[in-house]
Amino acid sequence: MKGTPGTADTLAAVGHHFSHSPGWDDFFVALVLVVGATLALLGLHSAFTAWRGPEPPRGRALRGALLGTGLLLVPGLMIAAFGVWLY
Repeated sequence: MKGTPGTADTLAAVGHHFSHSPGWDDFFVALVLVVGATLALLGLHSAFTAWRGPEPPRGRALRGALLGTGLLLVPGLMIAAFGVWLY
């Protein structure tokens, strides 16, 4: 079966436009990727800051820290994954 593309080759070819000249579409894809990664890193930073603060959050403060982390981390990862998929 030499010469027939395997599953990995087929999956790797899905969604790629194969243009090697940089243009506006590549710029916006990179921008989406950077924005998503930045949001995810801000979510992680807020989690570590809240957890390693002078006193660990408890009760309502813990719910707020988890909500803030989730609102930054989850959409950030989703946007970054979308940027990777577009790239």
